[in-house]
Amino acid sequence: MDSLFLLKFNNIAGTINHSDMDGPDWLRQNQLGGLSQSIPEWQAFLEYVHGYFLHRDIKRPIVLEIGTEDNYQRRFYEELLDAEYIGIDSNPKVKGEIDILGNSRDEAVVKEVKVRLASRRIDLLFLDGDHSYAGVKEDYEIYGPLTANLIALHDIFNTKIDPNFPPVETHKLWRELCKREKHYTLLSFHKQRAHERDPWVELGIGLVVKDGE
Repeated sequence: MDSLFLLKFNNIAGTINHSDMDGPDWLRQNQLGGLSQSIPEWQAFLEYVHGYFLHRDIKRPIVLEIGTEDNYQRRFYEELLDAEYIGIDSNPKVKGEIDILGNSRDEAVVKEVKVRLASRRIDLLFLDGDHSYAGVKEDYEIYGPLTANLIALHDIFNTKIDPNFPPVETHKLWRELCKREKHYTLLSFHKQRAHERDPWVELGIGLVVKDGE
């Protein structure tokens, strides 16, 4: 990986709170907010995506992110990948600009995405919104056909149940895709954590590589 990419990555990551902190620092991170990613697995994921676009001469990839997490990931897409970014979020209180406000499965939101695409296809779809099995599956089925290259699912290794939060069931869809999507390449990025204090400690990113279908 080229040194300029790593320099940019580290510069962005160094300005954002993230969920790799150990001990009591994880609680401070949760209170402050920040990138809900393990930095090593996030870096590995973006290195792959960067290389994928580079070797296929995709110079201005379209990234659609469902669930923007206060727009912390947007900088990585725009500054590292030179992406045209479209973010969807149903929470009007998230930090930063919301490109499309609403439920990703609503007809009006899907229509707005298609208007913005203007007959083009998504290059990277990142699913990080509704983490229920039904919700993430519907997002996959709606936006997957609009995607030419890469589909990423967040939290594929998070199987813990916390009574204070809705269930995270992305892992169920990921296991299903691993059995079903025989004509695609499926990769996973996962950095195991050294601590278990945070109930959301195991994240993981699953990637469906469609190879320019």
